[in-house]
Amino acid sequence: MKKKTKLTPSLLLYYSLMPLLLLYCKVRLKIKFKKPAVNLKKDTYLILANHVCPVDFLIYTLMFFPKKINYVVAENMANRRLYRWFINHYRTIKRHQFSNDFASIKSIKGNLDKGVNVLLMPEGKVTIDGRTGYIPPSIAKLVKWLKYPVVLVKTQGAYLANPKWNEQTYYKSPVKVDATCVLSPETIEKMSNEELLAKIHSVLDNNDQQYRRDENVVILKQTAEGLENLLYKCPVCGAEGHFSVAGNKITCSACNTVYTYTPGGKIESSTDKPDIPVYVDEWVDFEREDCRRTVSDDNFLITADVDIHMVNGKTNYFEKQGEGLLQLNGSSLVYKGSALGRPFEIKFDTDKMATVALVLGHNFEIFNGKIYRFVFEKLKLSTKFALCIEECYKLKHCNCN
Repeated sequence: MKKKTKLTPSLLLYYSLMPLLLLYCKVRLKIKFKKPAVNLKKDTYLILANHVCPVDFLIYTLMFFPKKINYVVAENMANRRLYRWFINHYRTIKRHQFSNDFASIKSIKGNLDKGVNVLLMPEGKVTIDGRTGYIPPSIAKLVKWLKYPVVLVKTQGAYLANPKWNEQTYYKSPVKVDATCVLSPETIEKMSNEELLAKIHSVLDNNDQQYRRDENVVILKQTAEGLENLLYKCPVCGAEGHFSVAGNKITCSACNTVYTYTPGGKIESSTDKPDIPVYVDEWVDFEREDCRRTVSDDNFLITADVDIHMVNGKTNYFEKQGEGLLQLNGSSLVYKGSALGRPFEIKFDTDKMATVALVLGHNFEIFNGKIYRFVFEKLKLSTKFALCIEECYKLKHCNCN
């Protein structure tokens, strides 16, 4: 007889390992909580939060501990050596990213029914630049269907402490957590889906780059290592993927312009050319606008040589299975090349891809029955492809953020 999978999280791990992780989080991050008047440790809540950094789930857990909490995580995280053990042994709720995964919805409901708080980050991935990303309209339908009270939690500053472009490094930076917005099932029932979605958007909306400017956050030891994978396009000459980094210096090999990333978060250039982005979010806006112009051309086509990685069924890890050409046009993303020792081609409809799971510069992933990872080993331009995919979607769904 097949052993029944346990639904709720492992209490052994939660009450033994979690206190150590929470202590680590408190030591590494300077966190200030703004809590609601209600007792968060009394009732059972669906927690909706912005996704600022890889360890922000620990920040949110601090508010509820020792009350049980489970996490909705991307299934592909269990295929990474760093997270696999914890995800599998803790019995997190795994979800296929950016897809209608009904099994995960049933698990969310099952955990709540058993009195376990569930943490869900509607963006589905860590913000690439510190700003809240796309939130699908389906989140409002889910909240209404679950009929549980909801806590909307916004974190500010955690991206500065642990930026996506350098996730292996933690900096001492002030972090603010606001959990004052609590919606009762009665309040949720009276709201339309559009009103509820707008409420979620308004509460979770955040820009850590603006937060840095407002709070005058200075990080003396911060370097620019990895920032070239987010800021891939040179504003001076337009070259893409030609940056090298040493310390806090970013150099374009195409035009020899040197950019300096300052402790206050500014980007200073060695040229006096006007209209050069001064902050990270401004530079990403410059790149996104360039992508928007590109995809607005009905005949646009961008290509890149990539390796294709898929999960090995024996090891459950991603492994290279082939190589080929990735092509993006206004209607589709197409891979043509090899996989598993044979010619292989697969097409994805951009009309159905609001965003993709992304490792800046290096790769992005798409779920289509299985997870396909496209790795950019030559020019580190996965970020450009991801932004162009998002802009393609926006052209057809102009009501999304």
